[in-house]
Amino acid sequence: MPVPDKWKAWLKPTIPAGIMLVAMTAYPWPWWGRMILGAVAWASIVWAQQRVERVAERKLLVREAETVLRWLSRLRHDWLNEIQVLLGYCSMNKTDRVRPHLLRLAKEMEQERTLSQISHPLLAVALIQLRHHAPGWRWQIEFHMETSNLSAQQGYDAAVYVENLAKCLTTVTAVAPEDVSVRMVFDWDGDTLLISLTSQLPLADAVEKARVQSGLQDGTETKRNGENEWIIRFLNRSKTGKAWLM
Repeated sequence: MPVPDKWKAWLKPTIPAGIMLVAMTAYPWPWWGRMILGAVAWASIVWAQQRVERVAERKLLVREAETVLRWLSRLRHDWLNEIQVLLGYCSMNKTDRVRPHLLRLAKEMEQERTLSQISHPLLAVALIQLRHHAPGWRWQIEFHMETSNLSAQQGYDAAVYVENLAKCLTTVTAVAPEDVSVRMVFDWDGDTLLISLTSQLPLADAVEKARVQSGLQDGTETKRNGENEWIIRFLNRSKTGKAWLM
């Protein structure tokens, strides 16, 4: 039976320490010999731990680089689509539509600049990516709160939920992209984070499906508030003992 790679990463560096420990128990060494072997074994364990950490760090850097490359590829694709739209207007002599299109792009860039200043990087990235999950949709994101008051757990939960919500919304609608508008408002209720979601899209299935895909059934509550609005409550799980972000 082959040994999994994750076990190989630990086993190989610990072989010297294992040999030293076997040698200490298999032969009746004098006290000074045991001290030397023990010191060598300890040094081997420290070296093995550092080596495993370096390998894990390199793998993390590779994964981050792959994520950045995918993100840049998506950005490039989206911007090429925008350029093609502008070229199409010019080729059809609809130059009167160029300015409104550019103004919309400028407004979206301004919103992304504002979102990039959120104190929780994961949540900031998730919100910025919304436009790229669903090109052409009109995303209106508002904060009626200071994001610095969010706990690390709430910021992480919200980021995971927002990312899954965008994926769910794009699969439940047959509406043309230019007709879709989604308003997302962040606010506080005591120490509970609230996200108010308003859209003409069928939100019920997407809201619940995103909870399940995010693994947040115990960390969130949902409530319908009118025909086109849903409220998602993110409990402060760092206080309830149900936190799972380490």
